[in-house]
Amino acid sequence: MVPSVSSLQTGWNFTIVDNGNSGSLCSLAYNPVTKNPAILYTDSEGKHLYYRYYDEGWQEPLDTGILATGSISFDFDESGNGHCIGYSVNQTLSRGKIYYSLIKDGRVESTEMIDNNVGVLQSISIKAVQDQTPYISFSNISNKLSLYKREDENWFSFFSSSYGDSSGQFSSLSINPATKMPSIVYSYSLYGINKIKLIYAEFDGEKWSEKSVKNSEGYGFFCSLDLNSSGNPSISYTRSFDKSLYYAFRAGGVWTNQIVDGSRNIDIPGYTSLDFDSSDCPHISYYNTTSHDLMLASKNISDEGSLWKILPLYSEGDSGMCSSLKINPESDLPSVAFVSDNKLMFAEEGFVPKSSFDASPLSPVLGEETHFSISSETEETKYSWDFGDGSVSGEETPSHLYKNPGIYDVSMSAKSRFGESVTEKTGYIIVKPYANFHAGKTTGTGNLTVSFFDDSKGASAWNWSFGDGEWFNTTDEGLKNPVHSYEIPGFYDVTLIASNGSLKTEIIKNGYIVVSSITEKDLNIEAQSPLGDAGNRDTNVMSAKKLNAGDSVSFSLNKGSLSEFSFFTQSDLTEILITIKEEKNLPAGIPDPRVPVYRYETPEVFRADKDQVSSPEYEFKIPKSWMDENDLIPADILCLSYECKTNEWKSFQTVYTCFDGENCIFKAKTYDLTMIALGGKKTCSQNTDKSSDEKPVLEDNSVLEKPADKSGGGEMQSTRNPPGLMNTDLKKMPLPLFLNLAAIFVFLIFGFFSAKRNKKR
Repeated sequence: MVPSVSSLQTGWNFTIVDNGNSGSLCSLAYNPVTKNPAILYTDSEGKHLYYRYYDEGWQEPLDTGILATGSISFDFDESGNGHCIGYSVNQTLSRGKIYYSLIKDGRVESTEMIDNNVGVLQSISIKAVQDQTPYISFSNISNKLSLYKREDENWFSFFSSSYGDSSGQFSSLSINPATKMPSIVYSYSLYGINKIKLIYAEFDGEKWSEKSVKNSEGYGFFCSLDLNSSGNPSISYTRSFDKSLYYAFRAGGVWTNQIVDGSRNIDIPGYTSLDFDSSDCPHISYYNTTSHDLMLASKNISDEGSLWKILPLYSEGDSGMCSSLKINPESDLPSVAFVSDNKLMFAEEGFVPKSSFDASPLSPVLGEETHFSISSETEETKYSWDFGDGSVSGEETPSHLYKNPGIYDVSMSAKSRFGESVTEKTGYIIVKPYANFHAGKTTGTGNLTVSFFDDSKGASAWNWSFGDGEWFNTTDEGLKNPVHSYEIPGFYDVTLIASNGSLKTEIIKNGYIVVSSITEKDLNIEAQSPLGDAGNRDTNVMSAKKLNAGDSVSFSLNKGSLSEFSFFTQSDLTEILITIKEEKNLPAGIPDPRVPVYRYETPEVFRADKDQVSSPEYEFKIPKSWMDENDLIPADILCLSYECKTNEWKSFQTVYTCFDGENCIFKAKTYDLTMIALGGKKTCSQNTDKSSDEKPVLEDNSVLEKPADKSGGGEMQSTRNPPGLMNTDLKKMPLPLFLNLAAIFVFLIFGFFSAKRNKKR
């Protein structure tokens, strides 16, 4: 794991790019356009230089046309063109030649010889910036470091070491990311291998400057140079004296050298390769000459005092004497090209996929599928699920149906070429029994006997509650279907709890059983039309079928005080039957509304639930004769709705519509389908011009509230007297009554002044 990149777990994947046809040298680079890697490498005979690139797999090798028996180097320019150099040495003459190839669009564009008379080289280096503008470094015929630049298809000398001969046997080029100018590190020695020094040179756009990285001798073998995002240089190299890997970095113009691997197993030969990730953390690949292993060193510079992390990257055979490390531009993790026993290998670090997952629902009932999902997706990932009941799946986001109630552990593994992660959640899925039931019949009259039938699945115990205070429990499957009798009319909620051990599921059917005081014979349902006679002269019967949610349903009535009834449906209804029974007297157990009441109307719903009916509206008639008897005018008429939960009456404003010669016709809307009382209460001052919003006062000085109109039908209209009704306006008051009131007023004034005169005495 490389901590500078991410706190996520990482792993390595190793791929054989060329099996058995590779020499000992290779150079890796990433195409800045495609973000894919490419490798330049020598063949096993050391005669040809090959190029392979990755595009949904490693492509066939391309012969660059370069004869290379010595050092090689490879880089891409900003347009994705490949630049290759190779060194071919003549050991007999101690001389060599340098060749260059340009690769465009996966083919060799050109091949040329740069210099046919150079010294014996251990390393050469190439870096490219703009199109076809590479720099190369090597040691010339005088064993003096030279830097060449290519422009307009011509090569010319751009820099030569001021340290003279015996310089440049080891060299490494880099481009300053801030200035786009070249920098170079190279070795210098006049007195043999143990007297070598490391020199750093950089170009500022006008002139070159050179400085020794470390004044001590014996430093600088197989060096590799890179500059961080701020343009500060760093160098990896080996030292012959103590056989250690070193790292030098410059900060504030001062070079600091530190030991990376002091195991004393880093000796000649052994290339090093250095690159920075986006956080400027260094990564170095190198060779352990004792174990013959490819090694990786990484450091997290954001953690002060952190040590280098040393990892044996590849230990099979003789691996990594020559390696080339580059940071993958997409993952920001290191990749390494290297040779292992004549096999060209590519190692890449990547993120191990997350195995975290979620599921819904976590507590399904038997027969309900559970859907599993992963927290994040990773390309080329294989998933393996274990649902804890013996079932497995290889799908990415599977669904699973558990066959038995229980508590299940679920595990998931996510595997890619970089590794595998496993997550196990204990007791994650809790499968409960499925609970359901039905009844042989759900409606009827008093002394109704109902057979209940269990439709549950996976239950081993049944707990019934019939809504009338009676219950029945059993663990005997032969007794799970009880029979129960209801004696009192009403609406009954039925509950079943289906259990399996500690796992329970409850189902409640509200108002499921309806016991009515009206018999089927009274209703005569089968022969009844919405306007017909129900067999009871005080009961209106209404029925409708195939209603949709939101439908407005209206009935014309011909019995009792009601002439019209309408409502809205809350949900789809297959069928509904409503009865409204009219009574003169208050039913037992219901408090007196404490106002004069003409009639009580009691609605009941069959073959549907009351909650499926909303905003009921009534049109009703009250005889003028009854209103005169109770000294009431239309403005006094109220529609009172009985609230079962609070055991109270609530007033709803009425709208006076007309007078038919005998009756005053009114309309009123209520909230719910409950008992209503049609009556009225004389207000304190019966002024027909008074606002209809004023609240009537009852005998106990409480106020009947005017509720908001929930139906959305707008404001209620004010009520006015019909023709022929008594008006108590003072202007039309009879004369005798007026004289009596005047006399009372004079008497009160006289009494007031008499009392005041007696007090003064």
